[in-house]
Amino acid sequence: MLIVVFVGVIPVLLIGFCVDWFCFFVVLFVYVFDFVLFLKWFCVFVIFFEKALAGGLE
Repeated sequence: MLIVVFVGVIPVLLIGFCVDWFCFFVVLFVYVFDFVLFLKWFCVFVIFFEKALAGGLE
């Protein structure tokens, strides 16, 4: 009886563990992706701002 319970619990734990890790990686990926996107737009904005500033000063 104990073996049956043990064998029944292992896959549930493994699946739960995998789902947790999967969710963790998805969240991590979304954070990294958003951060990279933010950096890209920040750089574009800075370059545009510097060009506009340089163009305005000339």
